[in-house]
Amino acid sequence: MTLRGKRNRPVPCIIPRDAIECLSFISNTKVREAVGIAKNNTYLFASTGQYNVRFYELLRAICGELSLSHPDRITSVNLRKYTATLSQVLNLKPNVLQWLCSHLGHTTRVHLDHYRQMSGFIERVKISKVLLMQDMNLTEKFVGKSLDEIGSIPFEGIFDDF
Repeated sequence: MTLRGKRNRPVPCIIPRDAIECLSFISNTKVREAVGIAKNNTYLFASTGQYNVRFYELLRAICGELSLSHPDRITSVNLRKYTATLSQVLNLKPNVLQWLCSHLGHTTRVHLDHYRQMSGFIERVKISKVLLMQDMNLTEKFVGKSLDEIGSIPFEGIFDDF
């Protein structure tokens, strides 16, 4: 399925198997006619025209009804930041990163400059490897390897003196 994204760009949408039956039901022409949706309305989640539905307001209302500790944190910007952080952890190839940026509705430059800020989590994971190698005198063992190539650092015997 394809949705209309930012600047009217088509954005692919993955539909879970358990949602297909429900989506088929609400897209059925007879069902749409029965609830008063105009025949020329091509939107899947169409309104009858009596009111406008704004996604942001709907999301806030749903989050407010749930027992969430911080419902205000569920925003499209935070989702983009989280996705950008995941893309750093995965170390995506340039063409895959471009696909991701297009899907999120922004350019690679915007992604790198605004969304893909070095998160505290990633920084701690990557830098802790450097500090552990230094502390354990293991630098020679990992010469020429990138931080991504270095798995876990062995801790055998490190706490024996304590």
